[in-house]
Amino acid sequence: MGIEQVEKSCATSVAKDKMFVHALRNDGGGFQFSEFCTLDTRNGKVSDCPYALLADTGFNSMVSLGSVVYLVGGLRPEHIRCKTQPPHSRCTKKALYHKFMSYLDLANDSGDGWKEAPCLPTGPTPNPAVLAFGGKIYVFHTNGDSKTAHVFDPVSNQWETLLPPPGVKFFDSHYASSAVLDTENNRILVYFERVHSVFAYYPANNQWERVLKHFSWSHKIVFVDGVIYFYLPEAPELVAAYHIATEQRLNVVFTSKLSDDIWINAYDTMFHLGGDVMCLAAYSCHYSSSPPRTYVYLTKFRFKRSPRNPADLLVTPLPEETYTIGACSMVNRFLPI
Repeated sequence: MGIEQVEKSCATSVAKDKMFVHALRNDGGGFQFSEFCTLDTRNGKVSDCPYALLADTGFNSMVSLGSVVYLVGGLRPEHIRCKTQPPHSRCTKKALYHKFMSYLDLANDSGDGWKEAPCLPTGPTPNPAVLAFGGKIYVFHTNGDSKTAHVFDPVSNQWETLLPPPGVKFFDSHYASSAVLDTENNRILVYFERVHSVFAYYPANNQWERVLKHFSWSHKIVFVDGVIYFYLPEAPELVAAYHIATEQRLNVVFTSKLSDDIWINAYDTMFHLGGDVMCLAAYSCHYSSSPPRTYVYLTKFRFKRSPRNPADLLVTPLPEETYTIGACSMVNRFLPI
């Protein structure tokens, strides 16, 4: 389908109205633990998660399969400064020591909390690119020249090895967003930094295909209905959009004026909420408040292709949202659920 044929909203999936937030806290002495909460964008409520993870250094990513959330990634044990919990820890919740992959079923009220899943055969890896597809979890290393990626099957509780495309020999991107889902074509798009190319992986037949050459990626992107969206905080248009099939950049047209606050926040991440809604997220710690608090800022947009000129991407800013999530902490990841 070419650009000239598209006369519809850029997305058709159901919008997600909750956000699962991963936040890190420090007990001193190098010991870190993580807490979680859920933001409900329908009513503005924040629900605290009663379960925590210990020895979580934050070098990880989140993904969900159904109601189960997976936190994937971490440092090797020899690189963790403090492995034992201080005697007077601030963590009072039921907690599990995070090693590489931990999972939590949000629909399970039994009180089990976080559980441990098998580690990668090659050992822990920091900040992997992680996504869920076909009931499995795909993990792409982002710490240099990795000769393999890995696939986790929750049914068998086993890891499988995924080799890179022929002739490339290794995965080398350093972005946690270096892999994205292309559900319309039942494939995964992976960026290979050294060869400046995007390859498509087809799990159905275990085949690779180069889809873009001489292409540069970004560490804050989303992919929806054949279009890559880049967050460009220093550009007047704020976002860029690139149509893969036609290899054309779309013209970003805002339907109303952007708030001045959007240029103040340095947004940490961008994600698709489903439907025609995209979101930028940021946070800040206010130590001067009593007690100290962490605030989360969400800036949403509706986006669609222009029916008159499909090369134009119409972007409509939505009201900004602010949430208070309790004690001062470093927000590490956001996961729409």
